[in-house]
Amino acid sequence: MSTKLLGEFIQQKRSEKEMSLRDLAESAEISPSQLSKLERGLVKHPNSDSIVRIAYALNVDKDDLLALAGIINIENVITHDKVYDFSEIILQSLRETSVAYEEASLLEQFKDIVEYRNQDLDGSDILFIAKEIEAAYELGLRRVRSKKRLEGIKQQDWNVEFDDGKEG
Repeated sequence: MSTKLLGEFIQQKRSEKEMSLRDLAESAEISPSQLSKLERGLVKHPNSDSIVRIAYALNVDKDDLLALAGIINIENVITHDKVYDFSEIILQSLRETSVAYEEASLLEQFKDIVEYRNQDLDGSDILFIAKEIEAAYELGLRRVRSKKRLEGIKQQDWNVEFDDGKEG
């Protein structure tokens, strides 16, 4: 399973329970930075003990989280005497992630891109680069809009001159 899906699932459940990242980390007895990395899908091989503690803190089935983490096989997960279907959880998580991503600020989106492409950078470096990208984007956007406004004004002037010429 993708650690990204595990992270999205944990983040979704944490949000539903209105817990801050620090609250969940404290309750699960793991560091906030480790939980943050888990939620962002940066931990390639999550520790099963941490996953179990997070499951208990979120009051979700530990086997569900262990399966999402790829620690146990999905086919072996039994909930209420039936095989648990993860497809709906995964689809729902993907839908919510894409909506959340569309609603996320540009800075957050840029941070995600920089972090994904440069996993060796620390948080302050990622934030610095993301802010630089955001500033360049905003500047470029202002220039394009100004250019379009000027083109629109020139077009209006040309139309007025042309109309004046027709009436004359």
